[in-house]
Amino acid sequence: MAHIYGRPVSEVAQSGFGLAFIAYPAALSKLPISPLWSILFFFMLITLGLDSEFTLIEVITTCLQDAYPRILRPNRGPITVVICIILFLLGLPCVTGAGIYWVNLIDTFCAGWIILVAGLLEVFGLTFLYGGNRFIKDIEMMIGTKSTLFWIWWRACWFFITPAVLLVILVWSVYTFTAPTYGLVEYPQWGIALGWCMTAFCLMWIPIVAVWKIMKASGSFWQRLKLTSSPTEDWGPYLECHRTDRYVCKPIKDTNVFVTSNQNTTRL
Repeated sequence: MAHIYGRPVSEVAQSGFGLAFIAYPAALSKLPISPLWSILFFFMLITLGLDSEFTLIEVITTCLQDAYPRILRPNRGPITVVICIILFLLGLPCVTGAGIYWVNLIDTFCAGWIILVAGLLEVFGLTFLYGGNRFIKDIEMMIGTKSTLFWIWWRACWFFITPAVLLVILVWSVYTFTAPTYGLVEYPQWGIALGWCMTAFCLMWIPIVAVWKIMKASGSFWQRLKLTSSPTEDWGPYLECHRTDRYVCKPIKDTNVFVTSNQNTTRL
């Protein structure tokens, strides 16, 4: 394409949305049997988007079902349909005439930093709050095998490599941040302010929920902090038949203590 147009490669194919929706389709149109390659290319894009949406929808539905298990778990299908409809309606502005500008704004302020911050907090919570070694025992319980040498690499990733890499990328992305543009169009100040508001709206729930959980707990501040940073008593596998060993559920009700295992329930 650069040879045909007589321009440098950097001007023909640039990173961003134009690469997938302008440069690649134009290049595919010049190949033999171009309709076939175009169909395969856009089919790949559709499947790429769909498998990403599967995980996003699953996260939302699982969180809602865990928060309201009695009401929502029996109605998993309708809940998933309602969530898909709501997200579909929210995405309609992105397919309007100005949709590419909205997509670029959302991609700049939401797709990068929020994922990095969330990933960094997840790794921190997994390794230092829940416990990386405890998580390894959970996986060993599920897969039924143990291997000390195999987990050395994962311990190095979870405790050192992954947090360090995520932190470096986050700091560098903030340091090198520039106001978004699309082509020769520069975003107005209210558009950039709206982007920062979207970033703040997505991230503010993490400290809000953390403070709310600490306030709901009982005891001194350090007791509340320790309690909210530890797994609850009923934490463990979803099915009762898997709640063995250290995951035996021991809820206390009044003066009676019930010990639940995969065999039976005993009143002490």
